[in-house]
Amino acid sequence: MLSLRRVFATIKKMQKHESAFTLIELMIAIAVAAIVLTIGVPGFGRVMERNHLTAHINDLVSTLHFARSEAIRRNKGVTVCHSTDGATCGGVGYENGWIIFSDRNGDGDYADAGEEILRVNEGLPSNYTMRTNNLSTFNYSAKGAAPAGRIVLCKDNLTNKARAIFIAVGGRTRLAPLDANGVPEVSPGNPITTCTPT
Repeated sequence: MLSLRRVFATIKKMQKHESAFTLIELMIAIAVAAIVLTIGVPGFGRVMERNHLTAHINDLVSTLHFARSEAIRRNKGVTVCHSTDGATCGGVGYENGWIIFSDRNGDGDYADAGEEILRVNEGLPSNYTMRTNNLSTFNYSAKGAAPAGRIVLCKDNLTNKARAIFIAVGGRTRLAPLDANGVPEVSPGNPITTCTPT
């Protein structure tokens, strides 16, 4: 059985190990936290912006890979077109959404019997544009070939907040490298100059 003296000795030892912040230490901690937040938040915003651009362009690349592989697998044409309603081809750019469909007659228009929508992608936030160079559709043949093209994704219509992909005649996609200012390049040393490619 524990003696009363031993219990008090144990309590005294526990009290020696307790500690707390003084008011000065707390004020210093708050000041340091404020400085870190002031420096870190803008940088974090830029990281989030880059991540959103990358996620949106990766979504389109994944769409094009899917369309190409489906054309080869089904041994018939598959088309990607921009769509505002998720049921028909139309609209100005891919920022409003797009559909992938089996294109039985290869005309690039989802209207004929026997054609099937394979995937629907919804639009991007309102401050994004995703435009192509004179191609409203990407038609993949049964062998996976497609017309060459370029798609540029921009936020706030700024080229330094952009990503671009190139589609080769064989149907393969390539992400454009960025220059030192964060602008996608058409070729080394030749950055894009507009968010609506020609």
